Amino acid sequence: MPSLQTVFDTCRPRADVLSGATRDEQFVADLARVVNGTAPAEYADAPTFFRHSYATRGMKDLLKAVCSRLTGRGGEIGSIIRLHTQYGGGKTHGLIALVHAARGMKGVPNPGDFVSPGLIPSVPVRVAALDGENSDPTNGLTLEGNLRAFSIWGELAYRLAGAGGYERVRESDRQHVAPGAETIRELFGGQPALILLDEISVYLRKVEQARPGSSNQFAAFVHALFKAVASSPNVALVYTIALGRDNVGQDAYKEENERAAQAMSEAEKVAARSSTQLNPTEEDETADVLRARLFDAVDAAAGEQAIAGYADLWHANHDYLPLEAALPSTRDQFRRTYPFHPETLNVLTEKLSSLSTFHRTRGMLRLLTRTVYWLWKHRPPDTYAIHPHHIDPAFDRIRDEITTKLDQGAYIAALHADVAAVTGDQPALAQQLDDRLYPGRLPITSYLANTVFLHTLAYGDAAKGISPERLKFSVCSPGVEPVFVEQARIQFLADAIYLDDRPGAPMRFMAEPNLNQIIRRHVSDIEDLDVRNELRLRIGHLFGLPRGPFQLALFPPGPYDVPDEVGDGRPYLAVMSYESVTVKSDPTRPPAEVEEIFQYKNSDGRLRELRNNLLFVIVGEREIARMKDITRRRLALAELRKPEHIKNLADHQQRKVNEEFQTSLLDQALAILQCYRHLFYPSHMAMPDTQQPIGHTAIELSSPGDRPGDGQYQIERILHDQKKLLTARDDPDAPTFVRDQTPLKTKGFITTAALRDEFRRAPKLAMLEEDTPLLTCIRQGIEQEVFIYREGDRVWGRTDPTPAIRLNDNEFVYTMAEARRQALWPRSEPLEVRFAAFPGRIRPGESAELTITVKGGTPPYTYACSEPALSAAATDDRTLSARVLPETSTTWQVEVTDGRKQKRAETVVVLVAEPGKDAPPPKPPVRPVDPPPPPPPPTELHAEGPLLEALREIWEKARKAKHARIQKVIIRLYDALAIFKVHGAMATLKDATVNCELEAELQFEGVKEFLVRFHGPIDKANAVKTFLEPQARSASDRRVEAVYTLEFAVGLPLAGDGPESLTTSLTRYGGGEAYVEAHAAAPEPKEESHGK
Repeated sequence: MPSLQTVFDTCRPRADVLSGATRDEQFVADLARVVNGTAPAEYADAPTFFRHSYATRGMKDLLKAVCSRLTGRGGEIGSIIRLHTQYGGGKTHGLIALVHAARGMKGVPNPGDFVSPGLIPSVPVRVAALDGENSDPTNGLTLEGNLRAFSIWGELAYRLAGAGGYERVRESDRQHVAPGAETIRELFGGQPALILLDEISVYLRKVEQARPGSSNQFAAFVHALFKAVASSPNVALVYTIALGRDNVGQDAYKEENERAAQAMSEAEKVAARSSTQLNPTEEDETADVLRARLFDAVDAAAGEQAIAGYADLWHANHDYLPLEAALPSTRDQFRRTYPFHPETLNVLTEKLSSLSTFHRTRGMLRLLTRTVYWLWKHRPPDTYAIHPHHIDPAFDRIRDEITTKLDQGAYIAALHADVAAVTGDQPALAQQLDDRLYPGRLPITSYLANTVFLHTLAYGDAAKGISPERLKFSVCSPGVEPVFVEQARIQFLADAIYLDDRPGAPMRFMAEPNLNQIIRRHVSDIEDLDVRNELRLRIGHLFGLPRGPFQLALFPPGPYDVPDEVGDGRPYLAVMSYESVTVKSDPTRPPAEVEEIFQYKNSDGRLRELRNNLLFVIVGEREIARMKDITRRRLALAELRKPEHIKNLADHQQRKVNEEFQTSLLDQALAILQCYRHLFYPSHMAMPDTQQPIGHTAIELSSPGDRPGDGQYQIERILHDQKKLLTARDDPDAPTFVRDQTPLKTKGFITTAALRDEFRRAPKLAMLEEDTPLLTCIRQGIEQEVFIYREGDRVWGRTDPTPAIRLNDNEFVYTMAEARRQALWPRSEPLEVRFAAFPGRIRPGESAELTITVKGGTPPYTYACSEPALSAAATDDRTLSARVLPETSTTWQVEVTDGRKQKRAETVVVLVAEPGKDAPPPKPPVRPVDPPPPPPPPTELHAEGPLLEALREIWEKARKAKHARIQKVIIRLYDALAIFKVHGAMATLKDATVNCELEAELQFEGVKEFLVRFHGPIDKANAVKTFLEPQARSASDRRVEAVYTLEFAVGLPLAGDGPESLTTSLTRYGGGEAYVEAHAAAPEPKEESHGK
């Protein structure tokens, strides 16, 4: 507001103030030194003293009352006066005025401004000024020579009556026993006397320390003194006690002041005379006292304009300020205090005056003299009044006054760090914020920091500090809006190192750093490597729980680091490094690293088989910084909890550190889970911009307490909700769906182990957390006549009891069509054998026909009969007949064995007798004739099943058939992944010539036909396989079949381990379901000759 004048225009400081020439002794009002003539002229010289004094109402009343008593003029006057110093102080100043008045106020040009000249004593007055601060109960106060006083009454005797007076009370002084009233009265010598008692509380504390219990004698002394004074004309006693309202002590000597007041009160009762209470400086006169000492002139009219400007500001911003800012009384107070802002005197009288080291008016003068000098030297343009923030600790003399004179050195660190640094040092926080936020403008942050600091300087925790509203009121001016103060406050509050951080505390500084800043310092010391290691540990713990649904692959750099194997049976969860793989908020394709790992198993381009066994979780790039910050803070808290650090904290800070450290684990876990929120998983619903069957979803924590210590739970929950992950409690996929999405559709049968692996291969299928859904699917398939289950020679269908299904390479699931084709189902009827003879009775010489009829069972059948003509091996014939010509009654026996080794035996009898005669009993059956030997072992051997098992079966059959060598092996494969595995092994064989027949029919979106056929040597097929493999993997549907023919020039010897070595070579990369055909080599001539 340009129309307003600053204090530099409206006020003229005194010359010594303006020049900075004031000396410390000018502020030290030592009553005892004034009495003995050793005080500086500022106090010892009466004209100088009264020239610098403002005649307050209290001072006038005090001088009138005491002078009237000393002179005996003016009517009935009380002999005992108590100076009450509730508000502005000035008691010692009043006592010094009494001393000068008692001595006649010689040389004072205007004594009438203070007291009626007729009341000024004209005869000598004995003066005894007893100052508790100068007392020395331990060593004795030197009076003269070797004469020392150890008690307050010893000094009193000397001041009133010299050495002789002291001798009168020497024993009382030495023994510290109060003298009697009559002894004290003798010391007056019948002359006017003035006794002044100041800083009694200080004396009481000293004597109690020196002579425990002796302070109790003070009450006896006061009783005697009051009685002596009350009974002596022209004798006056003036004493001071620093009590607040209701006679309650408020400063560091609270207890002693209250004890002294009680002693005085009891003495008044004994003396039957009450003291007269006077206040040397009333509250509304403090500003007058200060103005008189600091300024030669203050333009009140110009000041009124400034006050009006403040009032307008307060009214316009009443929502931001305390309620009293809008009251008329506040404006009236400002008129009384101008050029001082009302808050300036409030903080001095209410806060600093509570310190035992702050001597109220004297202390105010010391601070404000330096403040006025500093202000007029720098002249801030917004100084329309002198605010608390103008008491600037950036000025070394103000800083020293606070830290040294007021004994507030505990706050030096807070000053240096937050408020105002010493010139030449790094700027304090407030100065830094002003330079950054308000360059070239008013230092608002320093204003508020200075104000908060002054409000910190108070006795008692409850008195320290200032509310945000009062802070704005204290700092704002016509040049500084409250809203700017609030902005600066918020910034300062966030970064200050020494502000009290306890909940509910007002704004105030502490001697020790606040916890947030201590933590911040430790945070800044945490190395990036420590954060990286901690995050790796915590991420691994969150996503790698040993009993979770997934196996953890932590921070895999490439395909090789994510196994393409079953492992412990759980799907793999690849947690990608937050430093190398990130995702934006709404991705349309997986990161390249995810696509590479999903497609390949290693760096040489070998394709991954178990793609439905792999998940990826990746960080959102916007959440990384918060995750790191919270982790860094947790590490800082852990460091701070170490004994060598935490012992330096306050108790409440130690508790808070421990509490926050405990909660930081939850905070860190939540930050990690909120960061790792992008899940990529196998899906037939691929993302828009990728050819890989990969889907994406974002993980949202349903609540802060949603199992934050278990990262796998969140992934499991999402996949389960989308029906991608099946648990033991879930319904399985439909058996027909499983049939159509697996090799069962083309091959017709599969081992249960291979079927389980299909759930790890095919992205169209669900992922299985446990095997239970698959076992349930197989059982439902049997019940719905979709599947037939086989274990060895046993099969189970719909009408059978539920089998105990196991997942291994020896148990199979068949489609119903394949089971029928292989005659596994419907199951054959039980083997029945009927052995009949027709006719059953013949005459000698006649013949009968024997007939064996087989029903049920499984061909081929083997007949072993006592009639050679009815023996046969491995035949599908169900009926055999032969005519016999027995000479006598005969019994024949037959045993039939079917293809499943079921056996049935029957007998038949043909009786031979003449007509009319009884037939003789039949002969017992002869031993059944073994069937003719089977044909020589076939040169072709067959086996099917997993390649490893099929090859082993071939070698076993060949050796059982006594073959010496295998000339040719034919292997048929129907699964693409198995083909690509076995093809690589075929290409490495050295002892066989390998030819390949390869046919692939693939389906792609937008492609009408994709058909590949190859027939030729294996080395020519390699290029076809390299081309075909990625195409087959990315196809929406596929049919791939291969036939490998291995021919051995000299045959593969069955003796030794050659066949087993070949098996190992062919299955080194794995294998699938296969049909194997082997051709034995023709016997060598030598072997044939030996056979004959």
